[in-house]
Amino acid sequence: EGQKSGGQRGNITSAQEHKRTSAPRQPVSPSRSAPLSGGLKPNYEHLMLQLAHDLIAIFSLPEARLLYANDAWRETLGQTSHGTGLELGWGDILHPNCPPTGREIPAAVARGQTFSEIELVLVATSLAPIWVRGKVISYQENGTHYLAEIFRNDSAEKQLAAKYQQI
Repeated sequence: EGQKSGGQRGNITSAQEHKRTSAPRQPVSPSRSAPLSGGLKPNYEHLMLQLAHDLIAIFSLPEARLLYANDAWRETLGQTSHGTGLELGWGDILHPNCPPTGREIPAAVARGQTFSEIELVLVATSLAPIWVRGKVISYQENGTHYLAEIFRNDSAEKQLAAKYQQI
């Protein structure tokens, strides 16, 4: 469901393919951007679209540790400071209501699998569920593997649908 094999490697899909649903963000100075670690080069910061409305993050593989998150990701999950959250693992960001498939993603991505239009439930620092839909890919640089994700926050739509069903 929402998966395809084939080990897609390379660049993340264009942010233009994802519908923007909120007001434009203010420009961010380089000093506000998240620190990079784990061998990622600073030029990937620009690739990851710091100002995008989509939730974008990079995790190391195979340990699935968060290396990079853009502003939208940090704001949505309640990570208010740039250093906060960078010690998180993949399992730490999943809500208990997340489908079991969500927990298997890092291992599958490490084997080269790509997940398109996958739905997950992330958890905010407030413990609130965050429903997301998007894509998870594997890419490799200098012999190191990474998991890259780009998600759209579907929480508002899910909450409206739940209210509608109650009527």
